[in-house]
Amino acid sequence: MKIAIISGKGGTGKSCITSDFIVQSKATFAIDCDVDAANLYLLFDQKVEKEEHYVSGEYPSIDLDKCRSCGKCVRACHYGALSMVDRKVVLDEVSCEGCELCQRVCPFDAITMVHDHESSIFLGPFKYGYMARARLYPGEENSGKLINELRSQADKLMEHMDFENIIMDGPPGIGCPLISTITGVDLVVIVTEPTRSGIEDLKRVTEVVDGFGIPRTVIINKYDLDSSCSETIEQWCQQQGIIVASKVPFDRQMVDAMLHKKSISEYAPDSDCAKAIKVALEKSLDVGKSLSSERETNNEENADGSADRIENSASKDAEKNVERVHCGNKKSRCNHNINTLNNSIMPNRNGTGPEGQGAGTGRGLGSCGQGNNAQTSGQGLGRGQGLGRGQGGRGQGLGRGQGQGRGQGRGQRRGNQ
Repeated sequence: MKIAIISGKGGTGKSCITSDFIVQSKATFAIDCDVDAANLYLLFDQKVEKEEHYVSGEYPSIDLDKCRSCGKCVRACHYGALSMVDRKVVLDEVSCEGCELCQRVCPFDAITMVHDHESSIFLGPFKYGYMARARLYPGEENSGKLINELRSQADKLMEHMDFENIIMDGPPGIGCPLISTITGVDLVVIVTEPTRSGIEDLKRVTEVVDGFGIPRTVIINKYDLDSSCSETIEQWCQQQGIIVASKVPFDRQMVDAMLHKKSISEYAPDSDCAKAIKVALEKSLDVGKSLSSERETNNEENADGSADRIENSASKDAEKNVERVHCGNKKSRCNHNINTLNNSIMPNRNGTGPEGQGAGTGRGLGSCGQGNNAQTSGQGLGRGQGLGRGQGGRGQGLGRGQGQGRGQGRGQRRGNQ
């Protein structure tokens, strides 16, 4: 099961709870998706056996020997990343978006695009399983893309490993990094705290998760710091149909455990805090498994229903084929009858209006060959559309089997309907 542990804001204790989930799960594939400030490896002493570089973009390098200070690149830059200082082109790397426009407009080939700073992905085992993490180079953007690459690398490794759970420590907030983290997971655990900002950020991040249709549970961390606010969170979760997996009390030992590079379950396994997190893990896993079983059952029912629909469709198609053969034998006789009736009801349907109006086209009586049934008949005038004002009434072919037969006639000028 893929579990993402997230929060709408920083400082809720999300990483502390994630580390305890990993410890209590025993054998886990852990992914630290908080690439801007990855810290799980600090607790678990990951042994890096593979490091990969990730290049997020490019930036321009200006050859001052070729540059003639024409200023064309400065004027072309939409982001204000280039400026002219003492008749030399100067680059502001923070403003540059790597769009390559400056390189394309330079008439002297003085600008070349070079790789941006390389972020890194680290893969390797730790004492409770295997860990994948990444480090975004300071000041770099595209953290969402880096998380996608990190998860792709983890998925490839998981194909050759036997871990029951994947536990991901997500980034705070509701931006692109969060979306990259929760996409395709089986369960989201949202960690919040009893503060006004905690409540509002919980609502925002829940709205994002609900947009993906992912099951979710909530953990109220440090709930006893403001019992009234915690009750408000519980009431809101109840209204939204969200299960509060646990209320974790504030415990000074949690801070001491972090200072000793341990989770609370390792440092103080009998503490109320460790017990509450254990309950949160068990309830969250139960929610994820039950909903997963429901989805599998629904998929099986949908598959059975699809098979029945295919069988019924095949049977109907066979009946239609027989019907078409029957109609084909009578097609010439039926068309003769249709033409006779059309001529008697609309004797001037091929006529031309008195003011030079052209003949129109319209629906006549139903034809058994076109209506896919053997006994299509009907009455009414064809619906004509001419160049001028010539038009008839509306006709419909009625018959057994499927729908209405459609014939073809010529529009009748007004006055001879």
